[in-house]
Amino acid sequence: MSHVRRLRAQGTPDLEIEHQLLRSGWPRPLVRKALRGVQPSGLRRYTVPAVVLFAISALLFVVGLVLPAYETLAPDGPSTNLGAQAFFLGALYFWWPVGWWAAWWANPLIWFGVILRTWLPRAGIAGAIVATAAVPLGLVALTARTTYLNENLDEAPVEVGPAAYVWVASLLFAVIALWLPHRREAAAR
Repeated sequence: MSHVRRLRAQGTPDLEIEHQLLRSGWPRPLVRKALRGVQPSGLRRYTVPAVVLFAISALLFVVGLVLPAYETLAPDGPSTNLGAQAFFLGALYFWWPVGWWAAWWANPLIWFGVILRTWLPRAGIAGAIVATAAVPLGLVALTARTTYLNENLDEAPVEVGPAAYVWVASLLFAVIALWLPHRREAAAR
């Protein structure tokens, strides 16, 4: 790689550098990689605004875990569940495709989108598209009106707490960060 940098510093065109490296026995994939340069990986791919948005998203997610997520107005008295309880109950009931428990699927969707966009550069914008699908799914949590009290499927009214709104906000910040261009994409503009 330092050989390529030295030739570029001398003003040698990339095509000539490529020919020199191939004549000296370098394999073609390594020549292309040397000319392309070292690409940043992980969060280093993102611009500073995107990293700040990811940090805000993570902070909101953690704050949402400790805030009240919903209050069940059961006949024997109201009970409040924190965001962490709602998260783990959602993980238990992930197979329940109806109602507002389906909103829990926004968590794996957003995480899968972040992994695709961050660590699989060839996936391109697909990670942002997958993560964007998490937002409407997450909004389903705000429509909760009843929940099941027991295995007999007795229902009780529910009031959505601030954790649900904070969680949806964290999804939105993560999606916005994913749609921002990577460093290479921003440099090309």
